[in-house]
Amino acid sequence: FPLGLIAGCILIPQALLGVKLLKLDREANRIITYSYDYKIRSGTFPTNLNDYAWSEPALRRHFNYHGHGTDDKFTYPFKDDPQYDRSDKFSLRYYVGDSRTAYWYSSKTGWFVEDD
Repeated sequence: FPLGLIAGCILIPQALLGVKLLKLDREANRIITYSYDYKIRSGTFPTNLNDYAWSEPALRRHFNYHGHGTDDKFTYPFKDDPQYDRSDKFSLRYYVGDSRTAYWYSSKTGWFVEDD
């Protein structure tokens, strides 16, 4: 009995994080599609996600988006350099459980993982 209780205490939270990861990944792919569609329609990537229709609004706080022309120096993986051209790029970052470990998508370099 105690072993089953311990296993349940470990496995249930992990399963819930797995479900959250799937939802976040699906939302991230929708945001990326939205960004490229926006560029086709307007000629540039969106500056922010203000006009994006969230399928999972409760997960919004897990995302950071840096879009067209963003001056934010944290547009990793873009350079922290005022001369660096941010005019036609975007990056999307999201985390699942701990914000120090995140998944990134960059229109310049594609997908990568940030781990602390």
